[in-house]
Amino acid sequence: MIGSEKYVNSRWLIPKGQQFLPGSSTTFTVTFLKAGTYNYFCEVHPWMHGSVLVK
Repeated sequence: MIGSEKYVNSRWLIPKGQQFLPGSSTTFTVTFLKAGTYNYFCEVHPWMHGSVLVK
């Protein structure tokens, strides 16, 4: 995922044809093109959130 948005929401990152399995994990990469603070959160667990500071 590459973008310059100030807010990152990964949405559902489940490959087509696969199921969401509780307790499993997946990884993804975000490339920040500009300096700034980027907020993120988990759509399934909204209390899981944070910020990435890019200098």
